[in-house]
Amino acid sequence: MNVIARFHAKATLPKLAPASFEAWFKRRKPTVRGANRRVLLWPDTLSNYFAPQTAQAAVRVLEAAGYEVEIPTERLCCGRPLYESGLLDQAKEVLCKTLKSIENDIEAGIPVIGLEPSCVSVFRDELTNLLPNDPLATRLASQTKLLCEFLADDASFTPSNLHGKAVIHRAEIAMERALTLLWQFRFDGLGE
Repeated sequence: MNVIARFHAKATLPKLAPASFEAWFKRRKPTVRGANRRVLLWPDTLSNYFAPQTAQAAVRVLEAAGYEVEIPTERLCCGRPLYESGLLDQAKEVLCKTLKSIENDIEAGIPVIGLEPSCVSVFRDELTNLLPNDPLATRLASQTKLLCEFLADDASFTPSNLHGKAVIHRAEIAMERALTLLWQFRFDGLGE
């Protein structure tokens, strides 16, 4: 008998969302089209399959800020699980596929916006360590930001028409910028 995985008897497995973020994104009608301000939103595994409402909210925020939001045309991975498991050759293969798939966006200077700090850190740090001589990897590293960083750097962003709760992923990267952004603007339950 082959065993793929074992779980503690009291463990509860996460439930898949009824529909993925990618499925939602493909059937929706964008509110911003043809803008000179385009971004590529990275649909990580968590926000794609388990919590698509997070990525959906990110789309609404980016569109309210005047950006045309796109996602990769195929399912991709940042390679973090492979990288962390020491499977560096496989991680390189996954990252090379990712670079090839979004090459035109990278070359066009389109910002890549991440919601999951682990994915963002792969693109900004590990990618150039695994592919040090790849100019596309270097460009992707410089074009990748967390949503809070991206919005904090956008001087034209004023979320006056956004209402609701703001949730922060507690991570080392960009925590100060996320808090600054939240305190700068009035979200429900924060600030006065």
